[in-house]
Amino acid sequence: MDPKFSIDVAHAPFSAGRRASIIRMKRRLGERNGEVPGAVSFDIVEDVRREGCWSTVRKATLRGHTRQAQGATHHVVLSDDAIPSVGFLTQIEAAVRVRPNDVIGIINFKKKSAAAAIAAETHWITMRYGIYGIGWVIPSAWIMDFVDWSDRHFDRSYPHDDGRLALWNSRRGRRFWLTIPCLVEHGEPKESLMGHGMIRDRVASQYYPDVRGMEIDWANGVDRAISDDMSVGAVTRRSFQRCNGLCCASILPGRIP
Repeated sequence: MDPKFSIDVAHAPFSAGRRASIIRMKRRLGERNGEVPGAVSFDIVEDVRREGCWSTVRKATLRGHTRQAQGATHHVVLSDDAIPSVGFLTQIEAAVRVRPNDVIGIINFKKKSAAAAIAAETHWITMRYGIYGIGWVIPSAWIMDFVDWSDRHFDRSYPHDDGRLALWNSRRGRRFWLTIPCLVEHGEPKESLMGHGMIRDRVASQYYPDVRGMEIDWANGVDRAISDDMSVGAVTRRSFQRCNGLCCASILPGRIP
């Protein structure tokens, strides 16, 4: 496979901090006149009406479906507070060549698992439910299935794209594959537009600001990937706590077809 990427960023333009983050992101991606080197397309989806996280991420995700007509095989979805490593798209391409039929998380906060992966000489953590909305990559051909499934099984008021993605991917019998090192950093770990509390360590488990020229053998150690699974009960409880009880009752894992 010769992967080609579209990139969309979900942006809250009403936040001065996030507007500054977008400027930083464009600089790190080498964006010029709306184009990013190596990408089929680069777009910023602005939440101008303050419709919330999922509405904005939903639009950003659906754009990846349309970009297939331009040759995109995979879609990168970023939050506006993501800080991409310089050269991250080259590394994403190399990682996708190894795991082309998986949803890949390009950031995680799993420091113990990252340390275990480094010790095991692998560049991968796998999780059943763990994905972080700051940055992820999905095969473009799967986008409509994800969005349609999410629309059927979640109430519109449930704001978390990562929670939606986690349960959809699990119900499709797949695991997430998370990169070590992470290829984006969390630029605003202490500022949450989602109402998250002051949670410690909401930063990448391992991150290099510049990965150009780094010889990362993503294929080496795939069979030694570190499995890190939170329990179903814990994930469900956290989902309800984060959305203050607004999520649809059908997210309960035992009830999802």
